[in-house]
Amino acid sequence: MSAKDLADYLRHRVGSLGFSKSEAARRADISRQTWYRLLNAEISDAKLSTLIRLAEALETTPLHILQIYFGEEVFNNSSAQADDNRRAQA
Repeated sequence: MSAKDLADYLRHRVGSLGFSKSEAARRADISRQTWYRLLNAEISDAKLSTLIRLAEALETTPLHILQIYFGEEVFNNSSAQADDNRRAQA
């Protein structure tokens, strides 16, 4: 699991969408405590339902979040750009 990559992605994605951290937590229907644990890479395991809600709130796909979470895709600006492009097309 790549909690740090996920945390980096979440911070970047929230910034690119213009949400506050509290707004992102509200949209994902997760507690601010859970949100901050995710942002600080202080998670050892996350529920699938939490990751799916995060994807919906951040306007990306659950698969993308899962790939980052399980370390199959290292977050970089190009993956964030791909999300921005998907959002623009929708």
